[in-house]
Amino acid sequence: RLLPEHFTFTRPGGVVLKKAQLLRLIGLGELVYERIDRRYDYVSAHLNTAVVIGRDAVVGSYQGRDLSGQYRFCSMYLRAGGGWQVSVTHTHRLVGDEG
Repeated sequence: RLLPEHFTFTRPGGVVLKKAQLLRLIGLGELVYERIDRRYDYVSAHLNTAVVIGRDAVVGSYQGRDLSGQYRFCSMYLRAGGGWQVSVTHTHRLVGDEG
């Protein structure tokens, strides 16, 4: 419910996934999140739109390869049907002094 049909996720490395692709990877066990510890650094809302920027400490794997680490994310939410849905999320992995 949180993800509308037009949801778009940009993974580190620039790979863009739509909702169905992301859910398929999770359903097949190719993308596994064991834990995500989220910290919100910035939230701004105006009318029916909100932007959230933060950091995720992730423990997980993608196609058997460890993807654990620190990530920065930026997400845009839209208010629809009485609730908020995330429309787009972009992530990149933090390295060195970025973390």
